[in-house]
Amino acid sequence: MRPLLLLLFTLGSLASLQAQTPSPSRYLVTGLSANNYRGDLEDGIAQYKPALHLGLKLNRSRRLNGNFELSLGQVEGQDPHFAPLTEAGIQPNRYFSSTFFAANFMLHYNLLQRERYLLYLGQGIGLFRYNPLDEEDQSLQDRRPSRLGTEEYGNISLMLPTALGAVYFLPNHWGIGLQAAYLHPLTDYLDNISELGSKKGNDNVLQFRLQLLLPIHGALPREN
Repeated sequence: MRPLLLLLFTLGSLASLQAQTPSPSRYLVTGLSANNYRGDLEDGIAQYKPALHLGLKLNRSRRLNGNFELSLGQVEGQDPHFAPLTEAGIQPNRYFSSTFFAANFMLHYNLLQRERYLLYLGQGIGLFRYNPLDEEDQSLQDRRPSRLGTEEYGNISLMLPTALGAVYFLPNHWGIGLQAAYLHPLTDYLDNISELGSKKGNDNVLQFRLQLLLPIHGALPREN
């Protein structure tokens, strides 16, 4: 009986110590996401392409914290029926594929926070680099007959990502997170189509991300 009581007391003490351990102030964040392009070459069928993510999450405040993120991924779109009325000699593309690299800073506002989980809303700003290619991996940006003669664009744009996410924390402070976001690149040329398209506004990317948060050892505890 005594060994059993001693074991229960020991486990209870360890659990109490674990519960009293302050939350780390910084996390290394890795992730994998599925990305769906939204623009003039949508054909009504969702096409999700992968992306990898690496970031630093700050956790110094209960409400508002900063996050630095790097992303490398791909988006793709195709509409075989895309045939806008245009001037002679113009042959707009009906397919595109683009890799993208994004670097951004995002503020997370914690809507709900408990010991083991949190729900947050995020708004960020960053840079978005893209390069639309055709079926033969040739640059569409350099193919002038695919656009009107007055259309020129660069392949780096500002982005204003908006996100909603949740994280569940394990007893060792590791976290598993899910996040949904619109990347909001400030360009209408992600698919190489703008003035010839029928959709208003910029192209967009809908992203669903799975994340792993790893506490950085040596980081100061978060201020409660």
